Amino acid sequence: MNNINVISNFLLENDKKHLIISKVNDEVNIFYQILIKKLCVQNSIQCSSHKNSDIVDKGPSLFNEVIASIFEVSSKKELDSIKGSDKNFIFLNYSIFKSNKMKFININSYDYKKDIIDYISLNDEANKLDKESLKDFILFAHRHPASFFSELDKAMININDQLISDEEKNDNSFVELRKHVYKLINPFFYKDLKKIYSLLKKEAEVKKFNF
Repeated sequence: MNNINVISNFLLENDKKHLIISKVNDEVNIFYQILIKKLCVQNSIQCSSHKNSDIVDKGPSLFNEVIASIFEVSSKKELDSIKGSDKNFIFLNYSIFKSNKMKFININSYDYKKDIIDYISLNDEANKLDKESLKDFILFAHRHPASFFSELDKAMININDQLISDEEKNDNSFVELRKHVYKLINPFFYKDLKKIYSLLKKEAEVKKFNF
């Protein structure tokens, strides 16, 4: 089971409150925090980040909603003091993580490169990238995991823009323009005379550059 599924299953299990994550560095920590928040949104779960001083018992939600919290702690004492929310994601120094991983559901964040690839493989839009672009993107994400999600969003926008551009190119072809004209000169479309004129003008321009 990959770590994305580990997080998703944890959010849906009623009897588990703590999931611990080893801290590697700030870049990797940010990647996992954003991943957690995205998976919480997908499951309609509120999620917020807290400093050590915020380690308190929040009590039940007014509407019985599941609430998730993200903590970063630096000692076993802080770990033991967390009561927090229904679901607590706790980032720990590796030494504390190692000595407690048998007690809790856990994620070793040294696996972040594999998790980046797994996340992409589960994203239908990302799989529209050509092989070379996808390879370059994964290499970039492995070097800059904190930027993974923002850069993925940009890549998806570029893909959609390219699809629109391709559709517009097809739409401007001579054959497509002629189809639009025939459709518009149907008796039921006489009200679109201005559009017919515009298309005929456009068709003439296409002919000029293609013949």
